[in-house]
Amino acid sequence: MLKYLIRRIISAIPVLLGVSVIVFLMIHLIPGDPVQHILGEFASPERVTELRNQLGLNDPLPIQYFKFLGKAIKGDLGRSLISNAPVVDEITRAFPVTIQLAIYSIIVSSVIGLVAGIIAAVRHNTFWDQLAMIGALFGISTPSFWLALIFMMVFAYNLGWFPISGYSGLASLVLPTAVLAALSAGSIARITRSSMLEVLGQDYIRTARAKGLDEETVVMKHSLKNAMIPVVTLVGLQFGALLAGAIITETVFALPGIGRLAVQAITTRDFPMIQGVTLFVATLFVLTNLIVDLMYGIIDPRIRLQ
Repeated sequence: MLKYLIRRIISAIPVLLGVSVIVFLMIHLIPGDPVQHILGEFASPERVTELRNQLGLNDPLPIQYFKFLGKAIKGDLGRSLISNAPVVDEITRAFPVTIQLAIYSIIVSSVIGLVAGIIAAVRHNTFWDQLAMIGALFGISTPSFWLALIFMMVFAYNLGWFPISGYSGLASLVLPTAVLAALSAGSIARITRSSMLEVLGQDYIRTARAKGLDEETVVMKHSLKNAMIPVVTLVGLQFGALLAGAIITETVFALPGIGRLAVQAITTRDFPMIQGVTLFVATLFVLTNLIVDLMYGIIDPRIRLQ
């Protein structure tokens, strides 16, 4: 296990380097000048040149990249061009909101998706199966911004149960969690149903039923555990995406999370912030995938990590 962990950590280094290179090139190729955004449209060319020299934006791209990389290795992601605050501090302030939103959303969506998927598989080709799959289709195909606006109008504006926007505690996360959970639960329900149907058709399930085991034992002990591998994979990917910041949802609800921080950085052409957030998000994805791989061996002892 230890050797596997070391290999995975080493293999993650080229991935993170590749991400940093691609993002660095992309943000320097897109139109827009952060200096012009800072100084305003009518700033003199001399002032623009002076500030670009101060920020190091006139250096050749390779030099700019290796300066960023050298600092990143030491844990320094630079300073925001807009606020002049350390990028690490900005991410540290934004991440608690995102991690709470991600955990609550993935728990709610996993519970709903698993229950709906199991019911749909056990009651295959019945009314309950069709109802669960229609609900899953609705969740998958519904635009997040539309569902967020509907929830805001009904539960926040009309009923006044929750804050409309901003972050003022756990109550502010109820509606965003409901939006993200509704979108994720559909995918989890569909993959659970598909995996369960495949397992329920196996010979050992028929043998378990022939031995006289009750249906609950067959479904929960023998079927569900063996059907969890693709479900865990999907849940891990969705959790990684939520940790990256649910950009649309955080923007609509004005939550000060990673997603909204990334949008603001892109809008203002804040190069250090974009690079820092992207590298941080890529690291989260790598760690999430590693945890998912380790869970495979726990769920199914036949899988050995060599």
